[in-house]
Amino acid sequence: MQSLEQRRRHKRRSKADEAEASKSKVKISIFYTLVAMIFVALMIVFYINNIITSNKLSVETNTLRGEINGVKQTNDFLMTEIEKLSSFERIRQVAGEKLNMVYSDSVIDESKVIILKKSDIESN
Repeated sequence: MQSLEQRRRHKRRSKADEAEASKSKVKISIFYTLVAMIFVALMIVFYINNIITSNKLSVETNTLRGEINGVKQTNDFLMTEIEKLSSFERIRQVAGEKLNMVYSDSVIDESKVIILKKSDIESN
């Protein structure tokens, strides 16, 4: 059997071993805690970056929608101008005032019909 002194030494060793084991567990748990904290911090940074990028894209989208609406309004105005300028009444008025043209109801005015023979054209 073991002597009393040996038992005490054994108890001291087991207590020392337990203290060392708990210190290593503390060291390991501190390491894992730091790793977890760094991971969480990185996730927060990425999340905030995602929100900022999303907000920038939203602002850009709204700006582009405003530009599109402006271009649509300009297009509508120009289409109205085209319709107004290409109306028959306006064309007839401009042709009469600037070009001295007169609208005739009949398509062919027989008094002004010129008939050319092929021989007349070839002789010139």
